[in-house]
Amino acid sequence: MGLDGKRSSNKDKMLFRAEALRCNKYGFVYAKNTKVMSTSFYIWAINIDFPHLKAENIIWSDPGFRKKHKISFFREYFPEENDYIFTFVRDPYDRLISAFLHIFTQRFPSIKHIKEYMEKGDIRNRPEGDRLISMIKQIRNNHDLEKGISFIEFIDYVTDKDYIPKGRIESHWMAQSEILDVNNFNFIGKFENSDDDIDFLYNKLNIRKEDRTIKCLNKSLTLKPKKGFFAKHHSRELQKNNLHRSLSMANFFSEELKQKIKNKYKEDYQNFGYD
Repeated sequence: MGLDGKRSSNKDKMLFRAEALRCNKYGFVYAKNTKVMSTSFYIWAINIDFPHLKAENIIWSDPGFRKKHKISFFREYFPEENDYIFTFVRDPYDRLISAFLHIFTQRFPSIKHIKEYMEKGDIRNRPEGDRLISMIKQIRNNHDLEKGISFIEFIDYVTDKDYIPKGRIESHWMAQSEILDVNNFNFIGKFENSDDDIDFLYNKLNIRKEDRTIKCLNKSLTLKPKKGFFAKHHSRELQKNNLHRSLSMANFFSEELKQKIKNKYKEDYQNFGYD
């Protein structure tokens, strides 16, 4: 469904390639952090201003580059002195679980699905698809390319010291400290404390009762693995929008995997209080 309740359009989809969105009604700027309720915040902010949303209130993303979100960067686009700029962060390994499930289980369980993605839609799908295929080929060493990758293989790859993520899709597992400047926001909320932090925003921004409508819109995802990483575990209903989904997945982490993630994303753990 589109933002107005009708069938989704390409224009609707393009909005979710924005880096940030300004809400005229309440004078705030939301800065995107992938896999941290970004769709929910976009839908919320857009619906508040709809149908009067202006193009100049959107900072579009460059598909090959992510800028650090700094106050000065936003001021170039939104010069209003009183804008309240916020974002949300998430525990790094919980965020990686969400990214893996979204990209390699739901969207692209095999190279065939990536190729279908490249053949339709926006031309910018092609370089993203090429990078994903290259990633799978390296993980698989050019063998069994039609098989999906496991979570362990995914973590081994993204935590490799020489691997540098770039592009829209890879922003899903890019370090949050590479995207966000911790010292240059009016507020940084936490996914794990989202209920309280969203209430704080409502009160801080004087959001009216009828506009207090932030909710995660993603539907549940049912996994029915036949083999591989999830094979020995029962199929389960996983709520894409709820923390308990990721917490249940946390049981699949070994101490070795946890340490790899902590080493790779150590700035996230330090900057956002996840030590």
